[in-house]
Amino acid sequence: MEMECFWATGHKGVRTLAGNGNVDIDLSDGHLIVDAAVTAHGAGDILLNIDDGNATINADVSSTTGNITVNADSILQNANITTTGAGDIDLNTDVALVMVPSARPAC
Repeated sequence: MEMECFWATGHKGVRTLAGNGNVDIDLSDGHLIVDAAVTAHGAGDILLNIDDGNATINADVSSTTGNITVNADSILQNANITTTGAGDIDLNTDVALVMVPSARPAC
C-alpha cells in the first residue's frame, strides 16, 4: 500500500489572499504535517482531512471568520488554531487529540 504525505512548509505556507477563498487539503492515508502557516482570507473555511492517518500541526492555522476543521485518526497540535466571529473550530479524531500547553484553539 502506498501512503500519501503532505507537508505545508516553506516561507509562505498555504493561504488564500482574497475573495473569502477556502483551503481544502484531503488525503486518503499517510501523515498530514503542517510546518508553515495555513491561512484562509475572510470567511474562507479550512479543511485539513486525512481519512486513514495522523495530523501534526506545527504552525498556526487561521481564518479571519471562517470555519476550521481537522479530521484525522490522531491529532498532535503544537501551534494555535484560530478564527473569530461566526467561525467554528472542529478537531475530530478516532484515537487521540494531544494539545501542547502553549497551543490553543480559539474562536
